[in-house]
Amino acid sequence: MRKTVFLLTLLLALCLTAYAQAATVSDVNLSSDSVGQYEMLEITFCTDAEFVNPFDAYEIDIQAVFTTPSGQEVRYPAFYQRARRDLSQDFTPERDQFDYDYDYATKRFNFVPAEGDNWCVRFSWNEEGAYTFRFEIVLNGVKSTCEGGAFTVIESADKGIIARSATNPQYLAYRDSGEQFIPIGMNNAQNWDTFGYTRVMKAIAENGGNFARVWSATDYGYSSLTVENWTYGPNMYNLDMAEAFDRVLRVAKEEGVKLEICFESFSALCTNESAYGQFKQTSIYNTKNGGYITVPSDFWKNEDCRRDYMNRVRYLMARCMWDPNVVLWELINEINGTDSIKEKDVQEDAADWCRDMREYILSLDPYDRLVGVSFADGHWLEAWDILVKECKLDYIQVHHYNAQDLAATMNLIESKAHTHNQMAIIGEFASHADIRQNDPEWMYLHIGLWSGVHTGAANIPLYWYHQELMDSGYQRYLQPLQRYVDSFDFVSEPLKEAKLSLKGDVKAFGLTNKSGTATALYVYNNAYTWADPDPVPAQNVNVTLKGLRRGDVQIEVWDTKTGEIIRTEAAKVSFLGAVKIQFESLPTDAAVIVRAVD
Repeated sequence: MRKTVFLLTLLLALCLTAYAQAATVSDVNLSSDSVGQYEMLEITFCTDAEFVNPFDAYEIDIQAVFTTPSGQEVRYPAFYQRARRDLSQDFTPERDQFDYDYDYATKRFNFVPAEGDNWCVRFSWNEEGAYTFRFEIVLNGVKSTCEGGAFTVIESADKGIIARSATNPQYLAYRDSGEQFIPIGMNNAQNWDTFGYTRVMKAIAENGGNFARVWSATDYGYSSLTVENWTYGPNMYNLDMAEAFDRVLRVAKEEGVKLEICFESFSALCTNESAYGQFKQTSIYNTKNGGYITVPSDFWKNEDCRRDYMNRVRYLMARCMWDPNVVLWELINEINGTDSIKEKDVQEDAADWCRDMREYILSLDPYDRLVGVSFADGHWLEAWDILVKECKLDYIQVHHYNAQDLAATMNLIESKAHTHNQMAIIGEFASHADIRQNDPEWMYLHIGLWSGVHTGAANIPLYWYHQELMDSGYQRYLQPLQRYVDSFDFVSEPLKEAKLSLKGDVKAFGLTNKSGTATALYVYNNAYTWADPDPVPAQNVNVTLKGLRRGDVQIEVWDTKTGEIIRTEAAKVSFLGAVKIQFESLPTDAAVIVRAVD
């Protein structure tokens, strides 16, 4: 009897396996039979695999496996789509679009396929020549393979992926050429339709910028590109919002604005509503909204929460990771705003989570982009030593608001971040409403941008209140900075903090390259702040720069308001490696570049 049961069980298992392996693809369509290097090839197809939730990669995981001309295999995950928007046009997405049926027994929504739905893979690579591809389908743990097709990659002018500089790992550079890339732009987390994003991307590009930080977190009230929120509950995606995400990325690419994509925010794991906490009301992780936890700190170790986060990240990456315009992945915004993060055991859980999520993202991303996390101001990074040291991230991002001496604060938060990581990003800064009302010329913004250049951060600090800044004119702030940044070489060799001695009522800091042949400095009047944009000038200022290579140098003094050189002079570095830079009078601030003359 036992033998009969065993044979029947084995036969059933074999039948189920055979059935699962019989899953096939059909209607395979390529957007082109040839595509340029780093340009998108889009492959759409259908499958007869039966599934309940196409967004759960643990149930159905479809990948296209591409074989390059050199024989390398490159994998891209497929994603389920309901294509109905013209992505060349802006639109207001349906935030409460119902593609689901509610099951009163389980108290959950079930996905309902629609006619015209299909699967899609978006691919790019840099190797020229003939490619082939196949599909691999893993349905409920059983794998099957299906034939795909062939195409050709041809030469293009695309510069390709931006990565950590090989010669100066503090900074970013194009991986293929080594050309430096210094992000200049704004945060762009909140626009309630694609029109707003388009307006900001165009403004950044037209006024000298090249970068934006966008969010696709789960906080329904705070992040405007979320595909997953409490309306449906976990693992159910709004496909209209997914197309809004596509539209925003398309506009960014058209405008040449590179992107950092943030996948989650502390607010979904925070109960303090006065600090933007949404866990009690709208968090998808809360059991109240169909989630899995009742206490936010359980998020870090709860397997269902991990699965939910990984599914959504995978889905968004499948839609966009072909695009070299995407530069950075941010795991979570302001992780130190989540509940109980000061507790050692929670820090350890969060560190494990960060490390695991980084590894997961890199397992998906064929371009191995940098993965990081951001920290809010108010608490210095030393308070999270366990978290920062153990999660092994590629960059640390810091945010700060409402500093009095903003230049000194920028230098301080960047240097603290650098004690924990080779690369630091200054991701958010701004002044709150009461300050902005008394700062009509946006001096807080001006000081933050120009001081931030000289801290060693990989980017120019990203301002937060982009909506207000739009109306005051981006060009007054970004264009002068862009000219200055383009004139200095940040990546040919490592940079270190400039050695200075000062005479006069001023402060200064900056960066000198390893060989001592180039320095960039920010010098500012002690009395110059956002609160006093017209102080009494500092008189008889003398800045002595040390640690330079002996020989002839050229000193350039830049006007930070215009981004123009207002004074150039020749000088000699002394036997002790020093040179003096003098200002008879310094009303506000100045930027200085000292270059060796061959």
